[in-house]
Amino acid sequence: MIGKMRLNLNSVLTSAAEQRSKLQNELNEATRTFNECRVNFTQFEKAYREQTEQLRAEVHLKVSADFFEEISRLDAIIDRFDQPFDGSSSGMAKYKQDLAIFVDKCLSSDLEARCTGGLMSRIWNLENDMFQYVTKILAEPYQNKLEEVWRYRAPFKFSICVDVPALVNDFHEDLEFRFTFGLHAMIRRIIAYRSGQPVTAINTNLLTPLSLKAQAEKNVVRDADASAAAEEQAMMTQMVLTSAAFLANGSLGVLVIGGIVYKAVGWRVIAVGGAAYAGLYAWERMRWNSSAKEQHLKEQFRSHLAARMQQVSTAHTHHCETQAIREMDQVFDGLKSTVGGVHREMKNDLDTQKTQIDAVDSTIRTLGTIKGKAVFLLRNLEQFASSYLRSDSPSSP
Repeated sequence: MIGKMRLNLNSVLTSAAEQRSKLQNELNEATRTFNECRVNFTQFEKAYREQTEQLRAEVHLKVSADFFEEISRLDAIIDRFDQPFDGSSSGMAKYKQDLAIFVDKCLSSDLEARCTGGLMSRIWNLENDMFQYVTKILAEPYQNKLEEVWRYRAPFKFSICVDVPALVNDFHEDLEFRFTFGLHAMIRRIIAYRSGQPVTAINTNLLTPLSLKAQAEKNVVRDADASAAAEEQAMMTQMVLTSAAFLANGSLGVLVIGGIVYKAVGWRVIAVGGAAYAGLYAWERMRWNSSAKEQHLKEQFRSHLAARMQQVSTAHTHHCETQAIREMDQVFDGLKSTVGGVHREMKNDLDTQKTQIDAVDSTIRTLGTIKGKAVFLLRNLEQFASSYLRSDSPSSP
């Protein structure tokens, strides 16, 4: 009976050892798969960062080019605005407001369509490549978890708001007849050039009385736009007064210079120049009607808006870059969260396998102890039998 017990113990120990070897091989394979998955995802994360920087550069180039192309198309967009022109103060304000809203809708929709159409396929391909890569680095039982992340993704679309009404908030139309080569027009151009602003951002009131200006400064002390306008008016007033003083004090010099020019070129050249100047003035004055005022307003509006759009182009480009990177980050975060959950499951499976191996090891140790006791008992029985149960033993009858 003891011998059969030992044989049974040997059989059980052999089976337990085989089971432990099998579990150990499975643990080694699962550990290798887990480590490879972690390493591959680390490499994927590094490649993702490189791709996002490349995408940022592509978005920057595309959006910048589209933005400046839209600036060049402002003439065509503004010409499409067809609304009766009213030269009254209230009618002018309504006309400018409607024009700004119309141009804003056109610009925003055109930019969204151009930027999204040019980059949507690129972004979708990147997202699909990310999904396919992560699918390959995950073990087959866990791949279906990625479908939940990818299945309900809405197509990417840029959200662009040019906000034309805000850009033309400081627009001041000048529909009074002003000769192109007149003193007032040239002073406005000089001030616009020196201040780096569109000429339509310069107020038309050059000679604001000092008392009214002081009262206005008190009323708008907390208004930055009004303060800037007051500074512009002060600059223009100073320039006009300086020019007037120069003309008044330098009249003698002007006469002297005029005499020299008269001697040098003759009265005929001077007369031709004066006639040309007067002809240009008469030509511009004759063409100044309601239609010309509307066209002049649109041209001033376009020039002002183009300058303001160039100033904010960098901010809009950066905003589009942020949207594209945010879209990619959302996909990456979803994949990372899913892979993190898979890693936790794989780690739990590894812990379970280690627990099973520990249980088998404990069983093997227990069986080894029982086997040792059985061998010890069998040896004692054999020794007892050899000593006392043989036929020639002293105790035998």
